[in-house]
Formats: sequence, C-alpha cells, structure tokens
Amino acid sequence: MRANSPAACTIVANLATTRAGFGDLARTVELHAEARRLAERFGHASQLRYLGVEDAWDSYLQGRWDDAVALADAWIAEVEAGNPHYMESTCRVLRGRVLLARGDLAGALADADAALRLVAEAEDLVGLHETLGLRICVLLADDQVAAAEASAGELLDLIRDQEQAGMTADWSADITDALTRLGRGPELAALLAGLEPTPWLAGARAIAEGDPERAAAVYAGIGSLPDEALARLRAAARLTSAGHPAAAAAHLDRALAFYRSVGARALTREAEAVLAASA
Repeated sequence: MRANSPAACTIVANLATTRAGFGDLARTVELHAEARRLAERFGHASQLRYLGVEDAWDSYLQGRWDDAVALADAWIAEVEAGNPHYMESTCRVLRGRVLLARGDLAGALADADAALRLVAEAEDLVGLHETLGLRICVLLADDQVAAAEASAGELLDLIRDQEQAGMTADWSADITDALTRLGRGPELAALLAGLEPTPWLAGARAIAEGDPERAAAVYAGIGSLPDEALARLRAAARLTSAGHPAAAAAHLDRALAFYRSVGARALTREAEAVLAASA
C-alpha cells in the first residue's frame, strides 16, 4: 500500500476482513500486520484499537491462545475502565470460547451473556450469530439441554430470516457441532446450502451433514486450527464407533496435540475418552 494517506490503514483492514470471509487466513494475518504498521505510522488510534481485536482472533485461530486471552483481557479491561467500543461483544466471544475449552463454564457463560446484552442493545443481528453460538455451546457443555435448544431455535430462525447470514465468516465448527448434537444438523445444512458458498460454510455443512473428515480437510485448508481439531475429534469418535481404530487414531493424535498445546483441558479430556474407547 503506497498511498500516503491515513485512509490506507482502513482500506487494508477492510481487505483483510474480505480475505478472512473467504477463508484465506494466511493473507488475512499479513494484511492485519500491514494495517497495523500503517495505523502506527499515521497515529490512527481508533484503527489500532480495532486491530487489537483482530490480532486476538488471529492468535486464537492460529493456536496462540495465551496471547489471544492476554489481548482480550487487556482490551476488555479498557472497556470496563470507561472506554466502550462496538467490538466488545466479539472480544468476549473469543475469550468465552477459550474459557469453555479450558473448562471454565461459569466464565464462558458470563462472557456469552454479556456479549448477548451488547448485541441486543446495538440491534446487531449479524453479531447475534457468534454470541448465540457461544451460548449454545456453553449451555450444552453444562448439560442445560432445554436452554441450549431454545437458543438453537433462535439462531436457526435468525439464519432463515436474515439474507446476510452468509456474510459472517465465523460459521465455525463448534457452533455447527453444537447444533448438530441437538439434532438440528439437517435443518442447518439445508439453510446453509442456500447461502453464498465460502470455505467456512463448506466446513460447517460437512459437519452438519455428518462428514467431519471432510470438514477437517476444509478447516485445515483455511488454517483454522481450533475448528480443524474439533472436526478431527468428531471424526475420530465416528470412526471408533464404526470399528476403524487406526483411521480414528490419525485424527485423534492431531486433535490431542492441538488441545494439549493450547491448554484446552475440557476438550483434552473428551479426546482422551475417545482414545480410551478406541484402545
């Protein structure tokens, strides 16, 4: 970007968002770094604050969860100190996902509920996808099935009624997996089939259609390590149940390696249970 203008950092950041939506995470990270360099050059404080959330998400997706949480904690502390920002809900969803994977259900639910309040106040229909998705995941992990089912119905109604549903990149494996475990997989797959195709939606559809092996390959191509790991965990469970322990092990080894590397204790325990079942 050669333009000698403060607008350059916003242009590059917007391009990064576009590339993220199309599942090109490697290029997204490069563009975020370039946007940050430009924002620092021109002293663009608001853009630097926005990029702080994007940096946290990049760290989360690339498996640097301690960095992601540190960034999220510092960013939310700034909000709580009296400096509000419209991306607070997104930042809380990120932190909530890590807390959930690490077994802190109370903390994850607190972030999910706070994020839901924020998007409701802002009438942010797009933001409802990720916030409702996190809440469903937490409630299901806490065996609050009826409450999870209610939120699942709300999310599916939102997709059905909202033409821009396909514009949100974050159709992640965990949201889709939770809906599928609630028996809403076929319904979700049918809704996603009518949206503009992206790699994210292809991965989600694969899970919803009961093909986690295909989903794992899609998420690996995107570079989303948490989504790939969850798809591999589900693939390992399916293959174990089908009597294919060797094929299951190939997926399980990779899922476990990731979960242990990021301190995802709850998911590590779940993966270890699949490993014991396949022995």
